[in-house]
Amino acid sequence: MDELIRQNRRITTCEIAVELSISKGNVHHIIHKKLGYGKVCAQWVPKHLSENQKTARMGVCLTQQFPHWSHTLPSYALGSVYQCQWRLLIVVLYHMNCN
Repeated sequence: MDELIRQNRRITTCEIAVELSISKGNVHHIIHKKLGYGKVCAQWVPKHLSENQKTARMGVCLTQQFPHWSHTLPSYALGSVYQCQWRLLIVVLYHMNCN
């Protein structure tokens, strides 16, 4: 099933059920519970990001929020970090602001 999803990220649970001759309920359970996929913008994507993907996402978030962030990082970064839910970075920034 993972192979089918990797070949075509837009495949539906119904198409997978027909291809593998199993019920749609079993397909749904395997995709969501066993493989850890979720549907985003009509494509199957892993629910949990790798550390590299998290870092890249955080970098994009911060650069989009703060194009001139060299002088505004302490005051505005925490708001963006809370918005993006980067808990580990929040702790680092909090400690940077307290010193």
